[in-house]
Amino acid sequence: MSKKAHITLSLYCLFLTFAVIGLFLFCAVILARIDMYHPNTDDFGNSTQLSEQFTLYIGLNDDETNEQIMIEEDALKLVNQICLKNNCGYSSTVVNGGYFTTSGNIIQEKSLMYVIDFATEEQIVQIVNEVMQKLNNKPILVERKMAVSSFFYGNKNTDQTK
Repeated sequence: MSKKAHITLSLYCLFLTFAVIGLFLFCAVILARIDMYHPNTDDFGNSTQLSEQFTLYIGLNDDETNEQIMIEEDALKLVNQICLKNNCGYSSTVVNGGYFTTSGNIIQEKSLMYVIDFATEEQIVQIVNEVMQKLNNKPILVERKMAVSSFFYGNKNTDQTK
């Protein structure tokens, strides 16, 4: 092997060594940041869990008439039943919403907003499909994000007997 080939091979090995070390350090930093972002307990000693959170925005206007055909209370009862049938807990509220159609028209309508934690994508798809069918409204906006959730039972670091 020539001296030039030997130097090239040595430089290549050195480069690979630094690349592996760099990758290792990068992974260590990422894992450390994840641990900092998602500790196993919050500041009050309650356990936390990293999970997906879904928010559904369900407009109440009918697809064909563009008019609201079901009052908010009845729509809430219907969607509540659908969520529970799919084993999903929820928080819900009625909100006012507005958007532009593809033809530039402004649509304003009452909407239901549901926040669902600890659900699977399959459960959300089942809920959305049934709600679209029952309310004759589509699309339903589904927002999906990762969230750190904690059931708060009070500050474990203080004396609560006072």
